[in-house]
Amino acid sequence: MNCNAVEDAGTHERFGVGLGSWMGEAAPDMDMNTRFLKFNARAVEFVAKPGKVQELRDCFCGEILEYLKTQRGFAGVAMLTSHKEPRRILIMSMWKTARDATDNCWERTRVVRRLMAPLVDVCSGAQTYETLLPRSLDAETQLIDMQV
Repeated sequence: MNCNAVEDAGTHERFGVGLGSWMGEAAPDMDMNTRFLKFNARAVEFVAKPGKVQELRDCFCGEILEYLKTQRGFAGVAMLTSHKEPRRILIMSMWKTARDATDNCWERTRVVRRLMAPLVDVCSGAQTYETLLPRSLDAETQLIDMQV
C-alpha cells in the first residue's frame, strides 16, 4: 500500500529507551559490523483538532498502541509533537521488516479511524523509512542527533 510523504521527523535517543511498554515483541535486525539496530519505520503525521492535542496523545498511548501491538512485525513506536505547531503529531511506528512497514497502513484501518475521528482534523500523509538507531546510549551516542 502507498501513502503520501511526511515532511520530516527527528529523534535523539535510541529507540525503545525509556519507552517501557511502547516496545513491541519483535526484535530488530542487528548489523554486527556496525553499532546500529536496523528497523523499518512508518511515519504518519496527524493534525489534531483545536484543543484535542492531549486527548489525541492519550488515545494513541492507550487503545491505538494496544492495537498496534497485535500487528505482525510491530517493534515499537515513538510519538513526536511539534514545538512550533503543537497540533502536528508525528507517529513513528517501527517494524521488523520493510514489508511489515509498507503493507500495514494502520492509520487507515476502521478501528484507528473510529478512535481518531473526533480528535484529528487531517492525516497529512505517511512514508516508510529504513531506520538505523544506535545500539547503546554511551556518552558518544548520546551526542548523536539522528534525523529521519
